[in-house]
Amino acid sequence: MYEYDTFCRLVERREFDKSRLEFWNTEYAQYKKPITYFLTNISYDEKGRINEKYDYFSDPCESMDDHYLFKNFYKSNDLLEKTEIFFRGRRVSTTRYSYTFY
Repeated sequence: MYEYDTFCRLVERREFDKSRLEFWNTEYAQYKKPITYFLTNISYDEKGRINEKYDYFSDPCESMDDHYLFKNFYKSNDLLEKTEIFFRGRRVSTTRYSYTFY
C-alpha cells in the first residue's frame, strides 16, 4: 500500500513482501511475535529532497530492538540513489530508488 502527497511523492509505504517477512522473522525475531508488515514514512524538505525516512515494523517494540546503521547515497541532483542497511557490520539490505519525471 502506498500513500503520496499532493506533489505525487511517496510519503508512506506499507510492505507485505512474504519472502522479506519470512527472512526477517527467521533471522531477527526468532523468539518474538512475528511481524506482519514493514512501514516506511518519508518527509521532504522545501526543495523536494528527502528530509527524514523512518522504517517501522508491525510490532512497535521490534523497531527499538538492536541497532542498525542506515547509509544513504545521493545523486548529484540531491535525490536519494540508494540506502544500505547494516546490522552488526554486515549489510542486510539495499534499497535503490528510481525516479520518473513528467
